[in-house]
Amino acid sequence: MALRACIGKHLLSGLFNRLYKIPKAINGVQVAHISGKLNRIQRIRPPPFPYRKKKYTSFQLLEPTIERYDENSKIIVVEGPIAAGKDKFARELAKELEMGYMPAPSFDLIYKNAYGFDLRSYNSQLPKRLRFTDEKTFLTDPKHPNMGAFQITYYLLKFNAYLESLLHLLSTGEGVVLNRCAYSDFVFMEAMYKSGYVNRESRRCYKTVVESTIGCCKRPSLVIYLDIPVNVVKEKIQKRALPYEVNSEVLTTKYLTDIETAYKEYYLPEISDHAYLLMYDWTNGGNVEDVIDDIEKIEFDSDIKNPDKEKDWTFLNLSDLEEKRQLYDHVNRPYILSESARYMNEFPEMLYIGEDAERLYDLINSSPGSEYSEGYNPSMGDKVLWKTNFECAPYIPVVISNKDL
Repeated sequence: MALRACIGKHLLSGLFNRLYKIPKAINGVQVAHISGKLNRIQRIRPPPFPYRKKKYTSFQLLEPTIERYDENSKIIVVEGPIAAGKDKFARELAKELEMGYMPAPSFDLIYKNAYGFDLRSYNSQLPKRLRFTDEKTFLTDPKHPNMGAFQITYYLLKFNAYLESLLHLLSTGEGVVLNRCAYSDFVFMEAMYKSGYVNRESRRCYKTVVESTIGCCKRPSLVIYLDIPVNVVKEKIQKRALPYEVNSEVLTTKYLTDIETAYKEYYLPEISDHAYLLMYDWTNGGNVEDVIDDIEKIEFDSDIKNPDKEKDWTFLNLSDLEEKRQLYDHVNRPYILSESARYMNEFPEMLYIGEDAERLYDLINSSPGSEYSEGYNPSMGDKVLWKTNFECAPYIPVVISNKDL
């Protein structure tokens, strides 16, 4: 512990103070480039820390945290309108950059349990105000009384996915490409508000929840925006032929334009002060290799004009870095998420009281596999004798590692 204290007091060297190692110099100036797998410098690194099965503590003196990081240890977010092809593009990009991939989070995480039971199957037995809502509910019934609660819950799902991506990077050294993220979620709330699907009070509560939680995150290093005109977005929605989208009264020219406006007038200018930004006309698709060429040209540590870029990824010392690993850990995650609950008593949509609360409680706890925590239900076939393994909560999304893509 004395050795660890000495290390913690020292500032990280120039190689480590921005998380990743700087592999080369150009004209005598050290720079850090993300590299595609064809140009990436391969080296032996310690195995990734199994953060989903093991808790990280300060007592792990020999944990080789720094040795796992390299120039590709970064967060990249792919943004764009509905039906832009973000999922396909982000997966291909993650493969080529040898990074992990975080898909857009699904409401299945909170409504489906490990045994396949879906709480939404109870909706027919419940009054409208108590039903479990998701994105399909919004697209088919946008005037549902719980739309404010739906969007706040969707933000928290994205927020949880972003925290998981940060934990994955800090624990394994593998960068992560995300399909959208919590920082851009407000563009959808703004579009919903302008269309009258949520009221002013819901919007105010949403902003309070975001302000109380997002501060603990680190902004992405790079944002890639796939730009598509609204008329083409509508064509693509029709082409992929999802019934709840094609027949939706929500996806109008006005609603899609409001999303585009919020992206281009608010989100992209703000995030570009902290992250690097690449925008592409994706009307007819594009070539991932061309995007990688552009990414490899970015010098992620040399923007003298804007010192706030990459500022989030500056660590004072090794202890500072390891504290962030512990902050995002699954054991501490509930404390971060609980910050959002401090303001829910001001927002009736997010609270169930009296008979409503009792009815939902009884219903949820009577569903198959709810007698005990998931993985500990003998009636569902779980083997629980001598079970001591650390297991993260089932509602936490999973980063797909590069080797599994």
